[in-house]
Amino acid sequence: MSASEFRRLLEAAPTAAELEEVAARIGAVDLIQDFQVKMNCERVVMLEKYARVLNQ
Repeated sequence: MSASEFRRLLEAAPTAAELEEVAARIGAVDLIQDFQVKMNCERVVMLEKYARVLNQ
């Protein structure tokens, strides 16, 4: 992995909109305030972003 790819991965922090999108997709919109659900949504967004960067 190149330095620029690694930098893009570090900048891949999920936005609030992305977290809400994942929560909606998994049917957890009312639960997004729950810490564990939020962490799970963040992991999903990060993995999606990693996959996008690594597949380019």
